[in-house]
Amino acid sequence: MKGPKVEDWAEVQQEFINDRKSTRRLPEFESHWRDFEKAFKDTFTDIAESVKAENDLKSLKMTSGNINSYIATFMKLLRMAGYQKNEHGSLELFKKGLPSGLNIRIINNSISPPSTLKGWIEAARTE
Repeated sequence: MKGPKVEDWAEVQQEFINDRKSTRRLPEFESHWRDFEKAFKDTFTDIAESVKAENDLKSLKMTSGNINSYIATFMKLLRMAGYQKNEHGSLELFKKGLPSGLNIRIINNSISPPSTLKGWIEAARTE
């Protein structure tokens, strides 16, 4: 990575390390790298990424009958949006993106419809 923003950030980090050295407040090696990684992520992570992922997740639809592609994309967006697999909203979003006919077949062909995201994924693959 290059450019003025990165160079400015690196300079601030170097000053922080120098300050720690001069006051003999250097943390353990592992702690230093955790602090450095957090500072890097806080500075350069796209804060809008999770909002965009959530919007993409809400509008995601299974197309062309490709369930594996839908599941892979859904799980990636779920993680990026900060949802947990076990949240009720996650299951609702998954079902919403399936074709209505597939939802109906899963419900009709089950003794009791799945109640978890994992169960719905397995049932969708089966159907």
